[in-house]
Amino acid sequence: MLPCIERSQTIPVIVAGLAGSTPYEVTYYGVLFAVSTLAILPPVLIAFLFQKYLIQGLLSGSVKG
Repeated sequence: MLPCIERSQTIPVIVAGLAGSTPYEVTYYGVLFAVSTLAILPPVLIAFLFQKYLIQGLLSGSVKG
């Protein structure tokens, strides 16, 4: 079982930990890019789904002049 501190890390911390977590500081760029892509997908999909509402919210605070 993982200690509590390792289970409570955010995605950016986990991705940064992959950069040099192997012996001899070998970085597996394929794994790093795959995890980065998977970490970016949910926010991008949410932004596309709610694009209409995001734009409405941005424009509702603008001042006409």
